[in-house]
Amino acid sequence: MSYTHANHPVTFYQSRAGNREPWIIWASQEFTAAGYSPATRCREVSSRLETYRRNRELNLITVGTMNDQRVICTSSETNGRCENLIFTLRRGADPIATLNNFLAWREGQASTPEMIEGSARQRPVIDVGSRLEAFAFESQAPAATSNPAPAPAPAPAVNPTTPTPQSDGGMREL
Repeated sequence: MSYTHANHPVTFYQSRAGNREPWIIWASQEFTAAGYSPATRCREVSSRLETYRRNRELNLITVGTMNDQRVICTSSETNGRCENLIFTLRRGADPIATLNNFLAWREGQASTPEMIEGSARQRPVIDVGSRLEAFAFESQAPAATSNPAPAPAPAPAVNPTTPTPQSDGGMREL
């Protein structure tokens, strides 16, 4: 069974109490030519998020670069390097705005994650460990077709020499 929002696949998070809320609506076709349709990205990112949560690797979320592409990723320490790919950003997307949108919990939810800000030379890092500990992630994307896209490559290696994104200093508190 497939659930969508406006005909787009959706990554949901589900609390232990069973409340399910949409988190990411996958609308971009930018990666389809590379074998990553919105449905494929939805399934893969939902699976990654759930794996990282189960392995207690989904504590700090930040932005970085992997294989010369901007990404949202996990880190085990504030101002640390990207360790686990969550998803690749569209070309031209503002990584800081995307990170803020990625973690903008719906109004009225219980506690929101704490934003940890560094100097202008540091990447934003958001501690979501306590907020996500009680959640599970699931994909609501159409099942793979009988003629699926080629198997995706493993998570890219980190490029530690790439400069971190700069912001205008005005980050929204979550």
